[in-house]
Amino acid sequence: MSKHEWEPFRAAFDLALDRLVRSLTDAQQYLALGNDFGAIDTLDNLHELHSDVEAAFRLFKNRRM
Repeated sequence: MSKHEWEPFRAAFDLALDRLVRSLTDAQQYLALGNDFGAIDTLDNLHELHSDVEAAFRLFKNRRM
């Protein structure tokens, strides 16, 4: 498979990872500032973010094989 065929799947995986990392970083910053509710609110959609990463990874991995 040529690089161009799997590149969209790689981009989706990269975007999903970026969103997850950004949310985790934001939550860490809220906790460091003592804003527990801010951290909780930031991670309220953690399950959805994880599902996005999992799905994007599965597509990326399957297209690379």
